[in-house]
Amino acid sequence: RRDDRWSIEVRNTSRAAATRVSVCDVLPRGATLASRRADVRVAGSAVAAAVTFRGNRACISLNTLAPGARARWTLVT
Repeated sequence: RRDDRWSIEVRNTSRAAATRVSVCDVLPRGATLASRRADVRVAGSAVAAAVTFRGNRACISLNTLAPGARARWTLVT
């Protein structure tokens, strides 16, 4: 079985910190998560994020995303 990886990247393009950032994605029908964990990174470093799963919908929430910062979220199905 070959695992598929899904990545989403968000970037704060404003000059102010973004607060209470939330990103959700709906996985394709029939996709099953290999793990209930998500790898969330900001500037290449792992960060703590609230991750929730409900059905085929997965969401992450970050407290703050600095100006110009990018957050990448990866799930494995």
